[in-house]
Amino acid sequence: MLHGLGATGGLNWSGSQLFLRDQFNIVTIDHRGHGRGIRTRDFHLEDCADDAAAVIDALGLDRPIAVGYSMGGPIASLLWRRHPEKVGGLVFCATSRNFRGTPGEKLALGTMGMMGLSPMLLPERVVRGAGRVIRRLPVPHPASVHEVQWAIEEMAGHDPRSVLQAAGAIGQFNSSSWIGGVDVPTAVVVTTSDQIVPAIRQFRLARSIPHASVHCIDAGHLCVAGGDPKVRFLTTLRRACLEVSADH
Repeated sequence: MLHGLGATGGLNWSGSQLFLRDQFNIVTIDHRGHGRGIRTRDFHLEDCADDAAAVIDALGLDRPIAVGYSMGGPIASLLWRRHPEKVGGLVFCATSRNFRGTPGEKLALGTMGMMGLSPMLLPERVVRGAGRVIRRLPVPHPASVHEVQWAIEEMAGHDPRSVLQAAGAIGQFNSSSWIGGVDVPTAVVVTTSDQIVPAIRQFRLARSIPHASVHCIDAGHLCVAGGDPKVRFLTTLRRACLEVSADH
């Protein structure tokens, strides 16, 4: 399970055990510079893919399904491209072949990274601008004090430089020329009300992989935060994973 920008494995995939544990063994990791992830001076998506391959080897996993959410999508695709013998299937969630959208989309993507940083580490004008974008994003449900505290603790380990570099790396990523070569069972979970990775980009990813199945959910990019949208997302994710597993 490969998480998104500014998140951690715990934040992105909490609750997944309840929906997937009966059929799957679940492994989540924190990417470089995120949470408890490896510290690095220079963040590269390729290194994150290699880290995931190393985890597969260390745990003795036999060609697992790689599930990538948002930034985790490029990492999952790079895992397949760089280590094809280690990947038995792919599930892409709320992600795209590239993230070179409109200025508004780029700002929203950058905001995702800033959400994982302490305001004390960013210039005040940047914090104000990010705050305005965040307030316009649909919040799936009101978080409890406990949930907020836990989220803060999860993000406390973020390396600010790495998270910002990660946002830049996503902006430069483009798999359009090679993603069509994916030769393992694949499913794409499309968040149709997504304001950060528009649904049209997610559908283009699905169309680029001729055999990929599509599973739609009427939810935004922050559906993984909790509440009913997260339940519906995880239910859809379970269906996608079962389908890919059946073709494994």
